[in-house]
Amino acid sequence: MSGASIERSVARAYLLSILGVALAIVVVSAIGTAVVGAARDDADAVALARTLGSELQNHRGDTPDALDELVRHELEEQRWFRREIEVWQGGRHLGGGSGASRLRPWLARPGCAAALVGGAPARVCRVATAPGTVVVVASPLRPMILAWVPLVATVAASAALAALVFAAIVGRLVRRSLRPLQRFERRLDGLRSLSGERLPPDWGAREIDQLAATFNALLSRLDASVEQERRFVSNAAHELRTPLTRLRGQIELVLLEQGAGAESLRRLGLAVRTCEELGRAIDSLLALGRDAVGAGECVDLGEVASEVLRSLGEAEVRRVRFVAGEAPVRGDEVLLTLAARNLIDNALKYSEAAVEVVVEREGGRCSLAVSDRGPGIPDAELDRVREAFVRGQQDSGRVRGNGLGLALAEHVARLHGGSLSLANRPGRGLTAALLVPAYGLTSSAAGEGTDGRTPRPDVESHRGPEK
Repeated sequence: MSGASIERSVARAYLLSILGVALAIVVVSAIGTAVVGAARDDADAVALARTLGSELQNHRGDTPDALDELVRHELEEQRWFRREIEVWQGGRHLGGGSGASRLRPWLARPGCAAALVGGAPARVCRVATAPGTVVVVASPLRPMILAWVPLVATVAASAALAALVFAAIVGRLVRRSLRPLQRFERRLDGLRSLSGERLPPDWGAREIDQLAATFNALLSRLDASVEQERRFVSNAAHELRTPLTRLRGQIELVLLEQGAGAESLRRLGLAVRTCEELGRAIDSLLALGRDAVGAGECVDLGEVASEVLRSLGEAEVRRVRFVAGEAPVRGDEVLLTLAARNLIDNALKYSEAAVEVVVEREGGRCSLAVSDRGPGIPDAELDRVREAFVRGQQDSGRVRGNGLGLALAEHVARLHGGSLSLANRPGRGLTAALLVPAYGLTSSAAGEGTDGRTPRPDVESHRGPEK
């Protein structure tokens, strides 16, 4: 399986949502703190301006120098708060002396606003306290921002802690809620194909129960479809086998009769071989239609190869070099014999030189390897020729066949938990090996050498010349 799991995807989505909410809280808190702080400072500045205006109103009969002194005293007090104040009365800058005015541009701008004063950001409030009297108060933003930082940091830390707590809680809830789905996945992965097994109906979650019911219905339809095809193939094969057997019998009877000419005998012999090929093709189709083997019995691959060799003609036997060791496997002897027969027949058909059949056990695996000196198979076609009715491009018309041999051997190997190995030999030729898990340990394995090969008395006659 590829990609992220559902548990991680859901947990990630929840975690991102929690982090998004936490970040939004921090941002809103920072903005709210800034707005509230600015509004409070503006209110303080307006109150200061009105207080100063009231004092000036109370001293409206004083001399200009006295008014300047009063304003300068207030300016000195506000410098501790880093505020700048300018008071204008009747166009005269009170308390400013001969110094330049930095707040004069705001005399005509009522209210409070953000501005740059001397290149630094500030809040500037302009208040008309009496007819002809205007007070302008500039408060730098830096002190305000420094005062907001602890509050914002506290909110951010609280949000992060809450996010961690919620993430832990959500992760636990997600894992708990997805447990039925994980059990469903493990149970589904353990189903064997066409075994008749079904998923339990109750999983503790309504959606998964519905999914299980849908899967069970799908499996039932697949089983019914495969069983219908299997019955059709089996019935068709049996229906073909019966008349084919009769036909072969009648031809063999004619061969036994006297008076047939040499050409007729040759053609009748060819017809018999054709019947044999058709019979093997039907057997192969029946075997390919099987999708499982039973518990099986202990079968010796050496005996299987010996049985195949005993069924060959004398001329073919002379071309075979047979080396066998004990190679016990558990399986179906008929299917294994059919696979071995196809591998040996293929080697004899494609190679005019000697064919080597080696049966051995290596560790926990037994192999029946057939090597020839034929044309081999191009590397690009080694996988494709394992398919039914597919033959190598370079030899498809030179040798008679139906393209079922390697497909059958591959299928039988897989039914027994093994595989079919195809490898071109150096120079020329092919080695096809049926690899099947070994069954048990033999009592003589320890004393027969590391390769497990021993001559078999009943197959000595099958040893051909080495070429």
